Amino acid sequence: MARPIHQLVDLALPDPGQSAQLQVQLMNLGVYRLLSAPDDQEGLQLLLAGTANDISYWLDPRCRSTRWHGQPVDQLILWDDQGYGDSIQNLGWIDEVASRSKRLRLWLRPALHRLVQQRCRFPPHVTIELMTPEAQPWAEGIPQLGLFFLPMVLGRWPRQGDPPRPPWLRRHRFLDAQSPRKLGLVWSAGRHSAPQPERSARVRDVPFEQLWDHALRWQQLHGLELLSLQLDGHDAPAVAQQIDGQRLRRALSSTDWLATAECLEQLDLLVAVDTSVAHLAGALGVPCVLLLSAPADWRWGQVAETTPLYSTFHLARCAARDAWHTALEQADHQVASILAAGQP
Repeated sequence: MARPIHQLVDLALPDPGQSAQLQVQLMNLGVYRLLSAPDDQEGLQLLLAGTANDISYWLDPRCRSTRWHGQPVDQLILWDDQGYGDSIQNLGWIDEVASRSKRLRLWLRPALHRLVQQRCRFPPHVTIELMTPEAQPWAEGIPQLGLFFLPMVLGRWPRQGDPPRPPWLRRHRFLDAQSPRKLGLVWSAGRHSAPQPERSARVRDVPFEQLWDHALRWQQLHGLELLSLQLDGHDAPAVAQQIDGQRLRRALSSTDWLATAECLEQLDLLVAVDTSVAHLAGALGVPCVLLLSAPADWRWGQVAETTPLYSTFHLARCAARDAWHTALEQADHQVASILAAGQP
């Protein structure tokens, strides 16, 4: 009898390279299934193949023997394994993981360390440790798992129609009703050294000139100050012209995520493409209009205007690939609605 396809996850083949390639194919299949149906539970299980899609996993037996499967344990290491947005998003499930371990060690890259220390409320048996680029969690000889895979292992990925998750990062600053309202802009998903993330990021970028035309309308209609929440890209001529003319202000100068959180807390609204800054806004409860390409990343689904991942998100979608004018037309209505609701 043929086995269900998700049971092929973590299946060892005679050759380590073939084992890794099978897991790559399974993870890709999971993504394709979720693009069509974001509630596909087997698709979510297939994403777990991403824990084993590198040949190094099959060459080092400790990787496989220590991988955590959700069972109660004495000690557990959760480590910051992929994009910053994925890690920020999945910090929201730490409390549940803590209930399944007597000691939980959270390994984080330095850029996330201060944010999590100051803005997360964890049980006392959760410790936060700095993770170096050379870190090997499996070498500790105790159960371990990358943060990206946490909701899949827990079986807690929210379904469309579920109540949205409340913010899980503490806010230390709230808006001053007397100051001019501020709108943050993120038009690029950042630069990446690896080819696949770089291709994915470029698909998510909205042309600055198109976003800027709409941002000027929002500014004029609602009396806004416009801020860039980008770290880079300000030397592009179209962007530099607006900064030099003092129509756009650079708000961010640090790669530390606590500094980014402090910038976000100044905003009445963020309008952003799908990137880590947007995930941080959602985790803090900052209102955000998220501009999505077509097809969008599987986690957003392909049709809804809201998401169960974040209670303060509104999704503005391209009707077709690169048809950013359609997403921005939706954003016009969403920006007006959000700012009207925030009036004193």
